[in-house]
Amino acid sequence: MSQFVYSGTRTEKVRVAEVTAKRLGELQRGVFAVLLDHPEGRAAKDAIERTKPVVHPTDFEKSAYPKKPGIERFNKMVRFATIAPRESRVDDQRKGEVVPDRRRASGI
Repeated sequence: MSQFVYSGTRTEKVRVAEVTAKRLGELQRGVFAVLLDHPEGRAAKDAIERTKPVVHPTDFEKSAYPKKPGIERFNKMVRFATIAPRESRVDDQRKGEVVPDRRRASGI
């Protein structure tokens, strides 16, 4: 996806990230689906790899960052999409709640 942006004295065509709140939610649900089968937890790298067949990466997500070749966008997007749930889990653990049971009960 591209759009034109006016910057100072010229108009440039720039590539805009193809990330929506809906897509981030899909990525979160995919990670949770993987983690529900492993209540003891998973390493982030392993969980992300197991999420790919559940939530098929788009062409944009399969591409690498222009300034960082070899780093796939999908991996970074999943990591950033799961920051809030991870932080919430840490807070819940501090309160003494059992997080995996609560997730199962909520149907995530």
